[in-house]
Amino acid sequence: DTSNSGNLPHYNDLALQIRDMRIDLNPPSAVRLACEGGAVVNFEQCEIIDPVTQHLAELLGTQRFAIAPMLSTERLTGLLVADNLITGSVISERATRLLHILANQAAVAIERGRLYDEQLARAEELELSNTLLAESQDQIVRIEKMSIMGQMISSLVHELRNPLTIVGGFANILRHTATSDEQKEYLGIIAGETRRTEIVLDQILEFCRSSKSDGVNCNLVDV
Repeated sequence: DTSNSGNLPHYNDLALQIRDMRIDLNPPSAVRLACEGGAVVNFEQCEIIDPVTQHLAELLGTQRFAIAPMLSTERLTGLLVADNLITGSVISERATRLLHILANQAAVAIERGRLYDEQLARAEELELSNTLLAESQDQIVRIEKMSIMGQMISSLVHELRNPLTIVGGFANILRHTATSDEQKEYLGIIAGETRRTEIVLDQILEFCRSSKSDGVNCNLVDV
């Protein structure tokens, strides 16, 4: 019964107090007994309240309350506390049974929510790993293509340099034995252009050599 609006500020203050509340389960207490035994404790029927539970009663503002552990697969996920501060009525046995059922259902819901969050996080982690793996595979394919192209270009450069060397060599020989200035000029042009082509091929070959990388075995997940 929350029709008595004069008591609502109490619950607003209570929410702020219990939000960061921690209960020490090391010393003997009714709260610890409830958590270990998995049973509802109705303080309507308890005359002695230990310091830990008394502190909880002071926060609630009443000595009439019941606590029910929230257990899921034998795992304690929380503590459900109910009081009759507003109505002031006695907490019945039927009410404690309903509280126990509610606590168990709430514990199952929390556990399922936790498992769902874990599965979701795991799925996101796997998706990220698959993305990284796919990117690594694409990169490996590109590297292999570049390597094959480098080998082809290197082979082509060697094939072109051999006849160019021969052409340039014979052009220089003929230039020294030519009888006319016009022949010497033409042969000089052939030898010069041949040499210039050889320099370009040397630059291409040097670039291919510098672009090569040493292959090593590695774990793609780590990469």
